[in-house]
Amino acid sequence: MSEGEFDPSGDQAVSSELAGVLPVEFTAFHSQQHRAYLRYAHLQLGNPKDAEEVVDDVFTFLLKVWRQALKEASLHGFAWAVLREHVERRLAVLGRQVAMVETAWFAALRRSSRERLELLESKLGLYAAIAGLSERQY
Repeated sequence: MSEGEFDPSGDQAVSSELAGVLPVEFTAFHSQQHRAYLRYAHLQLGNPKDAEEVVDDVFTFLLKVWRQALKEASLHGFAWAVLREHVERRLAVLGRQVAMVETAWFAALRRSSRERLELLESKLGLYAAIAGLSERQY
């Protein structure tokens, strides 16, 4: 992970103390969706701290309305709508525009550059290994 790149440690599970108290379905939903929600919020907000706060707010809200959320035609659609609404509110409070386009572009550029460098490095390693072979091995 390069400096400045956001890594949502989204495998964040609900703490073991709360797991026994919270609905099992909510705990599973949280575990499955937390990382994706963090990535989306970070792309929109451009700031890991804001993203984490918004996602925490979203899951707190979802927990409050969990029984009603389960009755929705699409739980995932409902939850994403809640996430988008919370992100939009945070942007309005901060007086900022969506950072997604710029942030996503730089993230894609970093990924493609890293992939190219890793490929080049692996080729150089192969050439160095070939150069180190004896005549017989070559």
